[in-house]
Amino acid sequence: MKQQRVLVITDSCSGLTEKEARALGVPIVPMPILLDGKAYIEGQNMTREEFFQMLPQCREFSTSQPAVADLLRIWEEGLEQAEEIVYLPMASSLSSSFATAQMLSKDYGERIQVVDAKRVSVAQHQAVLDAIHLAARGYSAAQIRDILERTTEDFSIYLMADTLKYLKKGGRITAGAAAIGTVLQIKPILSVDPDKIDAYAKVRGQRAAQQALIDAIAKDLETRFVQQKQDGRIQLCVAHTAQEAVVKAFVSEIRRQLGVSSVYVAPLSLSIACHTGPGALGIGCVVDHEGYPF
Repeated sequence: MKQQRVLVITDSCSGLTEKEARALGVPIVPMPILLDGKAYIEGQNMTREEFFQMLPQCREFSTSQPAVADLLRIWEEGLEQAEEIVYLPMASSLSSSFATAQMLSKDYGERIQVVDAKRVSVAQHQAVLDAIHLAARGYSAAQIRDILERTTEDFSIYLMADTLKYLKKGGRITAGAAAIGTVLQIKPILSVDPDKIDAYAKVRGQRAAQQALIDAIAKDLETRFVQQKQDGRIQLCVAHTAQEAVVKAFVSEIRRQLGVSSVYVAPLSLSIACHTGPGALGIGCVVDHEGYPF
């Protein structure tokens, strides 16, 4: 059987579901969660429901980079079906998994290209789609890596955490953002940038926070991404750990206020939910490069 030239692989922080990953032909490297010292992997020894029941009771919680054995096994299996691999882990600023993968890839020469797309969640998901499209157009793994690392700024994400308890404990926000959490009844809006998670705004109440998220993206669509919006190259996204009814109402407001019909919705992976906690809502826009020259 003839090998495909390039296979795209990512980790579970991309938010791809098992069904999506199978449809796209993208292997997923699992990111473990450590709850009171015990390792869990979403879909293997823990469900989402069990995770959110356990998290508030945990004394210690954190995430871990993928097990080296799992990563190498998935790479080896990938090289049996493809000449080259593009591996897209979560942003290097948020995890040491990129540095570890880059080091391990040196044993494979040019056959494995580890990409620092500086993305996570729905933005990382779009980078996976871009890599697939580029591979289908005949680009090599090295060329795909170079293109994705030149387009790290092509996304915008804002996140409302219902509480900063988990982000603070995990050390995932700056001191300025953490200070907001001390103010009673304040809902913090965080910006997720390529190199950091930082404070963007603070508002009172859930409804005002949701409106602030929509306003933030609307501003970016009229400034940073005005040309891409005019070209029809923007995909709006929602990532969350909120209840289904809350998400549904939020998406309806996005469609109504921003005049869009397509909104990609995905639950935050548990490796991210570990830091946001329950009740988080995120809105993002990502540039869709399909069919356009880079």
